[in-house]
Amino acid sequence: MTTFWRVASLGYPNPFGDNNARRSWAIFLSFTQHNSYRAVKDYWSSAAVTKQISPHSVETRKSSLEEFGLLYVLSGSDAIVITPGGRQLLAAAEALNQKQFAWVGINLLMRFPLQGPPRSRVSSNVASDFPIYGFLYTALCELDNFVWFEELIRVLGLVTDIDSAQKAIDEVRKLRTGERTFKTYPTMPDLRGVYYNSMNQVVNHIGLAGLTLASTQGGSPYIGDLNRRETLLSSFSEIVRLAIGQRGNDQPEDDCVVTDQFISRMPVLPLINDEQDYFAYLGAGVPDLDTSRAIIEEALPQVLFGQENVNVLTEGVHYSVSSDSIFGEVSTLCRVARGQRLILSHDLGWTYKVKDKRRVAGGRVAIDLVRSKEIVNSQSLQAHFVVNNNG
Repeated sequence: MTTFWRVASLGYPNPFGDNNARRSWAIFLSFTQHNSYRAVKDYWSSAAVTKQISPHSVETRKSSLEEFGLLYVLSGSDAIVITPGGRQLLAAAEALNQKQFAWVGINLLMRFPLQGPPRSRVSSNVASDFPIYGFLYTALCELDNFVWFEELIRVLGLVTDIDSAQKAIDEVRKLRTGERTFKTYPTMPDLRGVYYNSMNQVVNHIGLAGLTLASTQGGSPYIGDLNRRETLLSSFSEIVRLAIGQRGNDQPEDDCVVTDQFISRMPVLPLINDEQDYFAYLGAGVPDLDTSRAIIEEALPQVLFGQENVNVLTEGVHYSVSSDSIFGEVSTLCRVARGQRLILSHDLGWTYKVKDKRRVAGGRVAIDLVRSKEIVNSQSLQAHFVVNNNG
């Protein structure tokens, strides 16, 4: 395999995670506590730490933190620059705010291009500005909030351009229904090789070291040995969807129903050849979470259901109902996506999951639904519905 994703080898720094995640966080903090990159290397080689790190390993970890948009050290410089995004992540950690931490981390990762910073492009085997992390967040939303690891390494992880992104997601759907089979695919990549290790790191990064993804074993529909599933936690699903939608606010509203919503809203990354401009883009400040939510709620109200922010739709205002589907205007239902949970005023006994979404005659949107979780206390929801003055 000559073309594949190469990503940082350090796990994501997460103070809320396991020992490895907290170790990565401690390394990130050491960069914030020194102005000199040389001083950071000296610190990790000194007797002041119980588990030392070689200067070469510090270099590797610095490159990882740069990939995450948290800091940078320009070529030929010794000065450490903590990015505005990096400072936002630090503030979220200090406030013990996991939702804010995830919001910042996800938005920063979505800016990373496959080809990396200008200084590494000479040796990169994939000269592409494809946003790999943005694509995988998009794929999770399109594929019912989960991905089998075999789908990742044999289909999704081979995509290197936006034109191939939708085809890959459609291919996974066909594999899941049995329309396609891995028997027709090339031989499984070496599970002890660089590509396999890189894909493990990709999962670690998009999950922010276990914060937003849950890894489980068993139940795979495929025959291979990779019986592993990565699931986007419902408590962070809204954050991921909001980040994707927020990055697409400059697109016409119709775009999100002409094609699959999240694919059409994937970020198009600028080609930046200046090193400092590149890192300034990667680590720029992230928009405020509450403000971004408010923009969405102007069109569709939300309520906290369990640990998940769920859109609350009112019949006659946001939609009309027919059998197992609802219908509404593009401007109203544009941001509703496959796999998303909804609360609907015509049935307060249950929440519903979006099974499919399509454009229909008259410039309207049809959304096919399946019943999901039972609603125990519907009275608490009444205040969130919009008064229908036409009904």
